[in-house]
Amino acid sequence: MSLCSAPKFGNLFLLYMFQLYLCFRFLE
Repeated sequence: MSLCSAPKFGNLFLLYMFQLYLCFRFLE
């Protein structure tokens, strides 16, 4: 499962945004 993908276990917007933050941070 990719960090860039939307969480499969919930529709939480903040959790999704946090995953995107981690994704872009580690891509640098």
